[in-house]
Amino acid sequence: MKNEGDEKYYPKGIDDEDYCILEIVAETGRYYRFDGKGDLTYEEIRAFDAGKEYENGYDGVNKNG
Repeated sequence: MKNEGDEKYYPKGIDDEDYCILEIVAETGRYYRFDGKGDLTYEEIRAFDAGKEYENGYDGVNKNG
């Protein structure tokens, strides 16, 4: 388990039948700000994520693509 305290909810760790990890890979996006809204393309999303290290050591870049 990566986060301290997770074993409270998943006593068998990653082998617990209730433990599941989902990965969601967006192809497009939309954001809203004080000055309006905008759309993001797949290429813009990938460029934003490139080289970033996320919490728990997960790198947000899809390893297959």
